Amino acid sequence: MDFSETYIDLSSLDEFYDFEEDVVLDNSSGQIIKGDVSKLFENSESRNRVLRLQIEYDCELENCEILKNFPNLDTVAIYGKRMKSLKGLEYLTKLDLLVLDFNRDENFDYSILSTLSLGRFEIDNVTPKAKQEISSGLLAKEIKIVGHDSGDLSYLINTGFESLEIGNGKFKNFEGLEKSRLRKLGFYTCKSLSSINIPEKLSVDFLEFETCNKLNFDNISKAVNCKSLRLSNCKAHFKLSSALSMDNLERVVLNNTGVELDWGNIQFKDSKLKEGYISPISKGDFKRLESYSGKIKWTRY
Repeated sequence: MDFSETYIDLSSLDEFYDFEEDVVLDNSSGQIIKGDVSKLFENSESRNRVLRLQIEYDCELENCEILKNFPNLDTVAIYGKRMKSLKGLEYLTKLDLLVLDFNRDENFDYSILSTLSLGRFEIDNVTPKAKQEISSGLLAKEIKIVGHDSGDLSYLINTGFESLEIGNGKFKNFEGLEKSRLRKLGFYTCKSLSSINIPEKLSVDFLEFETCNKLNFDNISKAVNCKSLRLSNCKAHFKLSSALSMDNLERVVLNNTGVELDWGNIQFKDSKLKEGYISPISKGDFKRLESYSGKIKWTRY
């Protein structure tokens, strides 16, 4: 996320800022913030112009009260190492995207989360206390979780999410997903992910795996159905027939994967597949794939 227009060091504030749409709050000088910094923003006519704001890692703010000076904010990204509470976010009636990218202990106050309704919510390292507030009332159509370490995902069910991205996670199970209205599911740099264990088979529109090198796709194809499948930079070996066995599959992208062309098991009869992209693949194997698949449009990278 790039915030580069108006950069503000809160320890050396000017009396006036002509704000652009993007604002970064920092405290990189290391000096202690003194006084009520909000007063320096209250009389600025351009503060209503601000749409996106980022609180940097070195910023000494302990809560988000200062954000009430920017009523039109739709995007907030918080990295502040001294942050103790999300209090202040409740003033942002237009907030659509919230990014929380920090490690927090159990004393951090996440209570505001249960009052928010967002288009997209991203969080790094979910603590038990954060899970409690997320499950208590947070609404979000899209959710991204980085560093999910264990347990199930049932705490997300009440958010009404339709899109879920998981990055750099370690998993025990995926119980809870089968109860969701999930349409898009993605896993990114989940190097230990090998299978998806859920009580019931999951159906989604879009399924993606990127840099998941222990993936057992035979298990995945038995646990999930999808219309669009994308695998990239997944080195684990799997058979093309497994990827094509999903009942509703219409589009498949296989880029730099360990796919095996098991010609004897590849079936296109009654397939709903309309198009596919595959790389690497030799010219000879590509022509053979085209001849096997009839009217399906294939592209070779």
